[in-house]
Amino acid sequence: SSSLEYTSTVVLLWIARLQTIFELPFTILRWASCPCVDRHWDPLRRGIAVMAPIGFSQLILLDVVGLDAYLDNWGAAPAPVVTFVLGLAVAGLVFFF
Repeated sequence: SSSLEYTSTVVLLWIARLQTIFELPFTILRWASCPCVDRHWDPLRRGIAVMAPIGFSQLILLDVVGLDAYLDNWGAAPAPVVTFVLGLAVAGLVFFF
């Protein structure tokens, strides 16, 4: 029964990861298109939109890998730092485009 519980936990973990991967493009499209719907693209909304990819990258890391990701290194840098830098790069693209 212990191995069955372990197997079902692993299967559920992979299903959750696949769900995150499949939902990601739709989440990004929704995030990118919502501010312009009501035609009020003021500085506050632009600032929030620019900062969103930084937090979003951390949420994806937490959702896909779990709390253990905050202890892992990806190359020479910790995983949260790598995802923060990637989110910052996307934030820069959002700001300038």
